[in-house]
Amino acid sequence: MKTTVAVIVAGGTGSRMGGAVPKLFRPLRGKPVLWHSLQAFTRHPEISQTVLVHHADHGEYLAP
Repeated sequence: MKTTVAVIVAGGTGSRMGGAVPKLFRPLRGKPVLWHSLQAFTRHPEISQTVLVHHADHGEYLAP
């Protein structure tokens, strides 16, 4: 069986957009922008694994 891995590189800070919350974690249709990207890849039938690479300072936004 072929393994297909999606790597989502979310290492930016979103500083050009300004504001206290980085762009990836701001809501879009009620969910964080990053959530929409993760859903697209994790639901794809040909992708068996998804890896998220994020900025070291953004761990607080990713914790459950």
